[in-house]
Amino acid sequence: MSDQNLLTIAFLDQAPRAAAQELQRLPLAEAAALIETVPARLCAAVVDSMVPWNAARLFESVSASQAAAILRQLSFADSVTLTRLIAPDNREGLFEAMPTRYAARLRNALEYPQHQVGAWIDPEVPTLRVTDTVSDALRVLREAHAASHVFLESGDHEKFAGLIPIREIVRSDLTVTLNQLRAVDSAPVSNRASLAALAFDARWDEFLHLPVVGRRGNLLGGLSRKTLRHAIHEQHLSNSGRDRSLLRELSAALTMTAAEMTKLVSAGSSSLSKSMSGVANDDR
Repeated sequence: MSDQNLLTIAFLDQAPRAAAQELQRLPLAEAAALIETVPARLCAAVVDSMVPWNAARLFESVSASQAAAILRQLSFADSVTLTRLIAPDNREGLFEAMPTRYAARLRNALEYPQHQVGAWIDPEVPTLRVTDTVSDALRVLREAHAASHVFLESGDHEKFAGLIPIREIVRSDLTVTLNQLRAVDSAPVSNRASLAALAFDARWDEFLHLPVVGRRGNLLGGLSRKTLRHAIHEQHLSNSGRDRSLLRELSAALTMTAAEMTKLVSAGSSSLSKSMSGVANDDR
């Protein structure tokens, strides 16, 4: 083993929080390449100090065997949280790389009835901690799909701490921490809430995604309006004729504000591109 590898392992072992911050600042491919070379037991403490959303993206970029090994070193509750944030297409490889009994337990923990919000959590909604900087947020937004806000968590058991509009992020100094920006106060959605109860929620006029929390108030991810519309359509097909008029009405309600939200996201796109360019230069 080279001296450089020994120094890297020593850093991860002795300063996992600092190592987590450095990993989150690296390009994803570089962070994944580094994690592949480190024993899973050392990676676990580092991953545990990362923003779960960032850790999930990292797990999608390393081999399934390494990701599975790291997950098994974490507490089961943390393992469930991270697996939920991994894209469904990537979960199967993880499950196959785990012992059968552990994989079955993990699968069971992720299951929700199809009419509940928890079954439709979107793992790609940008999530950061209040202590992350604007620069960190812009790096995350490079990897994220269209979003009007980012979600914040306190770092204390991943408690939900508010939403910040992207327009607020792109016009702020790169070194400012997110807890210094003006957050939007919006009540999160329970993972056990029914989809039908959210179809007419007035917040869809302002947000592309709503934050979803577990029983402890821990942030699990988001529910997108697009996903909610798809979920209602799936229920419509499965019910085949039962409550058709209601489901059509729910779907129609979700599409009414699409044009307005498109304008909202487009309004900040040019500013976001400029900020992304600034962060890219900063990376170099």
